[in-house]
Amino acid sequence: MFMGIVAIGGIFIRSKDSKAVIDWYRDVLGFDFDETGATVIPVTQNDLDAGAVSVFSIFPDDDAGYLEPNSERYVINFRVEGLKDYVEGLREKGVEITMEPVTNEYGTFAWIKDPDGRKIELCEAPETPPSC
Repeated sequence: MFMGIVAIGGIFIRSKDSKAVIDWYRDVLGFDFDETGATVIPVTQNDLDAGAVSVFSIFPDDDAGYLEPNSERYVINFRVEGLKDYVEGLREKGVEITMEPVTNEYGTFAWIKDPDGRKIELCEAPETPPSC
C-alpha cells in the first residue's frame, strides 16, 4: 500500500489585511469562508462525501499561533475546470492576469496575484495525463 502525500492537506497564509484578502478570495474566486477565515475544497463530490478535502485558511499578519515560525515564500496552486473561460471571468472582475493561459503536457496554467501580491497559479489538468 502506498504511504505518502496524496493531496493538498491545506494552505495556511498570513495577511496584513486578512478581512480584505478573505473578501477578495470570496468575491473574485468564489471561496466560502467560515467565521474563522477557513474554507474546505473538495476534490470531487465523492471526496467531499468521504470527508477528504483540502483546507484553505487566511490568518491575520500578526497571528503568532499555528503558522510560527514560518515566513511567507510560496505559490498557491488551485486546480480549476474551464481555465480559459475562468480567466476571462477574472479579467472582467478587474483581476490582473500575470501569465495568460499556457498549455503543456502537464495541463493548462495561468497566473494571477491576490491583493497581498501573492502569486496564484491556476491549473487545469490535461485530458490525457502525461506518461511516466
